[in-house]
Amino acid sequence: MKIKHKEDHVQRRSKEYAPTGDQLDAILELGRALRDKKIIDPFPQKVDDWIRHCDNVKAKYTKP
Repeated sequence: MKIKHKEDHVQRRSKEYAPTGDQLDAILELGRALRDKKIIDPFPQKVDDWIRHCDNVKAKYTKP
């Protein structure tokens, strides 16, 4: 009798997805575009606050 070990879908997907930081950067870019092009108007305050916070952190710790 052979026992096969299969990874579940969560493990397999996590190996394929981009790193979490890269995913968040993409979402941040999307949020900026939606706000700046006024695609969503009025823009949600919580999302605007999050974008501003991320921008402040990125400005504080710039890439070398």
